[in-house]
Amino acid sequence: MALAPPILEQTRDRFERTTIETISEIVADSAQRIERYRQDSNLLNQGIFYGNEYFNALKELGQRKRLDFFVNKGSFYHGYVPSKYFKMIESSSSPSGYLGFRFIIKAGIKPSEALKALREGITFIGCGETCQIAWLEAIQDVLGVEKFNALYAADSSTPLTIHFDGAPDSMHGLHRKKNPDEPLRRGDIVYITNDPIYPYKHLNGEGKGYMAICCSPEDQTFTSLGLPLRASREDINRKLIADFNQLPMGDDFVLPKVAQKILAACRPDFISQLKRLRFATIISEKDFLENGGGQILCSFQLDVNRLTQLARSSLEEARKLFDQWNTATKSASLK
Repeated sequence: MALAPPILEQTRDRFERTTIETISEIVADSAQRIERYRQDSNLLNQGIFYGNEYFNALKELGQRKRLDFFVNKGSFYHGYVPSKYFKMIESSSSPSGYLGFRFIIKAGIKPSEALKALREGITFIGCGETCQIAWLEAIQDVLGVEKFNALYAADSSTPLTIHFDGAPDSMHGLHRKKNPDEPLRRGDIVYITNDPIYPYKHLNGEGKGYMAICCSPEDQTFTSLGLPLRASREDINRKLIADFNQLPMGDDFVLPKVAQKILAACRPDFISQLKRLRFATIISEKDFLENGGGQILCSFQLDVNRLTQLARSSLEEARKLFDQWNTATKSASLK
């Protein structure tokens, strides 16, 4: 369906603006809570966090009861979102018994309410899922709440799913992976990587790289959970180096039996690397870049044409289009 350029540009501008506003609100709120929880522990009662930083905050404050609650649930390993709204998928192959950072809306819950609950409750996710939430809120802004709720309903063929592993699940058919030589646009999601040996030092590390929203392609600024609001590539490199240089976490973020399963799943050479690299540091940004850090490995862009089609279609037509695009995208990914 060919759409007039002015209509496409209106959708693009609205999507990009809402995406950047949303991710900026999440980043600022999370940073403020982490900076001030020592003065006001109630700041830990809601918000989006990295699991590791929340674990360290509870440990520092001596909040043993809450700490034990999340450790017993494996939440610092596989993530956590408000359980009234989302469920997890059991997995016998996962050390914790659940797939990591994959949350699906529960029956009887409106997707708009579930999306809102991620910010109003306590949520442990990664930078990719945070970027996904920003995209989803922007999609809802363009489509309207009624159509968003229908397309992402629990009993639909595309239930709202929070998970980002190379591609944002709830946007299958609405996004594409860009070619490396394509210029970035506002609202694009990019992945900027740390030094390749980061995982060999940090078994449960969250700084392997950052999925981030492009705020300005002209200025090359980005933001995401854990980054400044308008981070330059140099800012991100410094943050990645700082993440690398931290000492690895212990294994008390999970139950002992889960820790054993995590280690048992690792190759012997991986375990030896963990021990050898425990005190390894990156001295300079030059070394970091020469080792392959700070590279944009991939980027994703929302298909504004398709989003516009959904917004201008009846609910029945939008359902058919969304199913058609999802099926085609999933089929292509299996080839």
